[in-house]
Amino acid sequence: MIAHCRRQYGEHDHLRWVERRFDELAEADEAGAFDLVLCLGNSLALTPDRAGVQRAVRTMGSRLRPGGIL
Repeated sequence: MIAHCRRQYGEHDHLRWVERRFDELAEADEAGAFDLVLCLGNSLALTPDRAGVQRAVRTMGSRLRPGGIL
């Protein structure tokens, strides 16, 4: 999907496509870095416990700019 978006829309100063594991977001990106955070597939189901899911969703939400979409 990332490759498709890059081909379709390209990248520039105001548009970039980034793939991250949800458990890597805390280290990889600062708060307010993204307009959209999307979790594809059943990846959250692979977390070992409910606390891990809550942590992942909280972290994804914290990486959004004001008005961003999760």
